[in-house]
Amino acid sequence: MSRPHTVTSKIAPVLGSGPVFFAAGAYNAADRSTMLLIPSAEPRSQAAGTGWGIAKTAIVKRKTLKQPLLLRGRRLDGQGDLGFSGTGHRPFAALQLWPKFGGALGKFKWKGLAAWAVDAGCYGLQIDGRTFSEVIVFRVAFR
Repeated sequence: MSRPHTVTSKIAPVLGSGPVFFAAGAYNAADRSTMLLIPSAEPRSQAAGTGWGIAKTAIVKRKTLKQPLLLRGRRLDGQGDLGFSGTGHRPFAALQLWPKFGGALGKFKWKGLAAWAVDAGCYGLQIDGRTFSEVIVFRVAFR
């Protein structure tokens, strides 16, 4: 499991060693390595009726990193996909982020997105850039 740590006081603890980080525990202050998803049975959920759970999360990168990013993921302890979306009502197996994204956080920038999963478990997120590949491991649970 990746260990949460603080890169800036302007955002919750993140996972990963950099130059790109993942804010998996955005809604779980007690355990920042577990992402809590809203189940699709909740009518207010963006994922309502899809069979997927969804959570708002963020990718954080060093402001000096100027290369596109590719996000992919899957469940590690069983069968299951990890999906992503910026907007819209369906998850994609991969998501590409362009170099100029998000809002400023001092020496960092962030981009909000939605992470989707069907089952609780252990998941891996791979973030690839031109000069690096980062693998982040975290738990998914449902509210």
